[in-house]
Amino acid sequence: MDQKELNKQWHQGFYGAAELEFRQDKDNLIFDTEHYLSKEPLRMDMLIVKKKKDFTIKNELGHLFKKYNVIEYKSPDDGLTIDDFSKTTGYACLYKSLAQTTDEIPLDEITISLVRDRYPRRLMESLESYGYSIHEYCPGIYYITGNLMFATQIVVTSRLEKDHQL
Repeated sequence: MDQKELNKQWHQGFYGAAELEFRQDKDNLIFDTEHYLSKEPLRMDMLIVKKKKDFTIKNELGHLFKKYNVIEYKSPDDGLTIDDFSKTTGYACLYKSLAQTTDEIPLDEITISLVRDRYPRRLMESLESYGYSIHEYCPGIYYITGNLMFATQIVVTSRLEKDHQL
């Protein structure tokens, strides 16, 4: 029996144990084993990897960047919601977890940038309601701080200084 088949048997046992453990509440629970997270392959909009650790990006957009920088871009017609924020965080987590060796990509070497043309008022309100702080680093670039796994910024392209960014 190969490792994949053995793992499948362990999953079935765990599934049965979970159903048994929560049997008193089973009428109020749904058990969905090996739930697919997407219909299509997951892919990030952009990943920028710095070649040198001690290299500092001069442009304000890259000031927050570390070695691995996950970027989610929203077109002018797209919204930018708390779910997009969560999805992008998930992409960063998956990118880290799929490295070839354990902790090959350290948590503190990953950043997230969400980019949109218009100010995402509802997202900012949602983030604040969850206890995160928002600081405008410079016009159009907002740092999100609090108990986050990754350094995070939201870039509002319509608010960027035209003489600094293209």
